[in-house]
Amino acid sequence: MDFGVDITLQSTTKYYDGHNITTGGALACRTKELYQRMKFVQNMHGNIMSPFVAFIQMQTVKTLELRIQRQSETAMKICKFLEGHPKCSRVIYPGLESHPQHELAKKLHRKNLYGGMLWFDVIGGHDSGTKLMNSIK
Repeated sequence: MDFGVDITLQSTTKYYDGHNITTGGALACRTKELYQRMKFVQNMHGNIMSPFVAFIQMQTVKTLELRIQRQSETAMKICKFLEGHPKCSRVIYPGLESHPQHELAKKLHRKNLYGGMLWFDVIGGHDSGTKLMNSIK
C-alpha cells in the first residue's frame, strides 16, 4: 500500500509456509469498499482458509525472514555464476546491477534481499534449454 497500489494479493503457499504443507493467500485493500467487494467474491467462491491452515502458517512464518535471507543470498550466488557462464546469454534478477530496474529494486527491497526468483537464457535456445533441464538431477 505504501507504493500507491489499491489491492495486493499474495500466495502464502510457498514463501510464507516454507514447507509446502498448506495452500493459502492473503489480500490487502486500500479502502473498505474494495475490501467488501473482494470479500463478497471470496465468500461466493468459498476461498476461505481453514483455521488449522491459518495456525500452521502462523507457525511456519516465524522462520520467513531467515528463509528469505538464505534464498536471496543463494539466488545472488547462482546469478553471479550464470553471468560468467559461457553457455548463458542473459540473467535477470533484480539484485544484479545489470538488471534494467536495479535502482528501483534497491529502493523497494529491504536489506538488499531480492528473493529467490531468477531467470536466465541459455545459448542455443529451446533445444539447449531442454537439454539442460533433462540433465538436472
